[in-house]
Amino acid sequence: MTGSSVAATGDPSAAAEEPRRIVVMGVSGCGKTTIGDLVARALGVPFIDGDSLHPVENVAKMAAGTPLTDEDRWPWLATVGTELAKAGDGGLVLACSALRRSYRDAIREKAPTTVFLHLHGSKEVLRERTEGRSGHFMPPALLDSQLATLEALDADELGFVVDIAAPVSEVVAEALAGIAAVAGSRAPVGNSAARAGGTQARQFDVDLQSAPFNLDHDAVAWVDSTIRGMSLEEKIGQLFINHNDDYSPEYLDGVLENYHVGGMRYRPGPSAAVQEHIRYAQSNTRIPLLVASNPEMGGAGSCDDGTFVSTHLQAGSHPDKSIARKMGQVAGVETAALGCNWAFAPIVDIHYNWRNTVISTRAFGNTPEIVVERAKEYFDGISESPTACAIKHFPGDGVDERDQHVVTSYNTLGYTEWNSSYGQVYREMIGHGIQSVMVGHIGAPELTRHFRPGTQDRDILPATLAPELLQDLLRGELGFNGLILTDASQMVGLTQAEEAQRPRSSHHRRRLRHVPVLPQPGGGLPVHDGRIQIRRDLRSAPA
Repeated sequence: MTGSSVAATGDPSAAAEEPRRIVVMGVSGCGKTTIGDLVARALGVPFIDGDSLHPVENVAKMAAGTPLTDEDRWPWLATVGTELAKAGDGGLVLACSALRRSYRDAIREKAPTTVFLHLHGSKEVLRERTEGRSGHFMPPALLDSQLATLEALDADELGFVVDIAAPVSEVVAEALAGIAAVAGSRAPVGNSAARAGGTQARQFDVDLQSAPFNLDHDAVAWVDSTIRGMSLEEKIGQLFINHNDDYSPEYLDGVLENYHVGGMRYRPGPSAAVQEHIRYAQSNTRIPLLVASNPEMGGAGSCDDGTFVSTHLQAGSHPDKSIARKMGQVAGVETAALGCNWAFAPIVDIHYNWRNTVISTRAFGNTPEIVVERAKEYFDGISESPTACAIKHFPGDGVDERDQHVVTSYNTLGYTEWNSSYGQVYREMIGHGIQSVMVGHIGAPELTRHFRPGTQDRDILPATLAPELLQDLLRGELGFNGLILTDASQMVGLTQAEEAQRPRSSHHRRRLRHVPVLPQPGGGLPVHDGRIQIRRDLRSAPA
């Protein structure tokens, strides 16, 4: 077990015929997350930390130093296997201790072709590493019990062993060579060190036939044919949600004819005027519009005479969780009657900092458990109407006391702490079927550095401009397949970050792929050589 990569016998032909599904296994401190993430980067596939798939009850037990029972583990292992099984054609790397043969069998029951990469180290090396860590679920004192539990890979298991005593770059290179040998395919080991530590975000294709879209073949064919029939300007226009500040038909005609927007968000007014405004817009567009509203308190917020049910804070503070569901039900009925089909709600921020005024009454509470419970209730209520939801504000407001409307704010939690709080909220809501995620102009320094080691403070960008947070984290680790949108683009949390990056022209252009761009008043989208020329007009903005 202490040599370099050693392939078990197994059936490598099975792995060669299927997408690569790799579990990086071993006891606490062996480097599953670090090596797994670097291997995934080298292979160009998503990476998931298996700890992030634990239910909150398991996380609480581990944080308290209480060993999990098998009854705790079986549902988690089933979830691990399911994630591997539903991996796309590009495959998946997943970190999971998988100490017992029975645990690995439970994973294989869901994903039979999984390859297990066992990171092995001496007790001395492992103890040194666990004692040097902070903020992790597994206290070093539990290392002995894990080593006693560990069962080596059997000869009939598809997998191999790599010794962790070597430098990280060598461990990654051996792991890639082992994957190539077991899977019967050539892994990109020639440039493994450079690629493993690289800075390029992995790209993830959206699958319209999977959740949350669940389109059938006819619906996907309609999408494909509609896109093929669009001009370049129409395709670009579909990326933006216009913030309407005028109810006149002339204004709507100009927006629809000049900019070809994919949707609209309007300023609330009398319900009759809002309804007429939306009906006019839908009747004069070639492609159906997404029409967004902000029904955070029920029907109130979508029109002046909408029904106020409660704030998020009121719904989260009361012991009766059905209040949140009723808020969603009223929001769905009243906004659908107006013609809205998209709700910028529920809010899933966690109110950790009492000085934060942005979400003081707009958060359900100050724990991930209450936020998840009430947000699911709201979502279930509004889903009784034909309405999609956008949860907000990824990667999470409520830590900083600054307001992203007037300055870039930051979520400063470490990677592990974020995963057990905001990450748990987003993971559960994504699993519950949420259709879209609104990204805030909120930086997350430790999350960025997890995916881009060595990033300097001056290079930390808000999530709206950070591909490592949108692709590697939201698409990759959290597995979100739905629609991603930004918060309003005139907010200083975004514009301030753009100005800071402006001297680096080529870098700036590359980052702006995620940013809504405002059309120029009186004309079409300013497109030249496939790039949008930026002009910001604070009188009108996407939301």
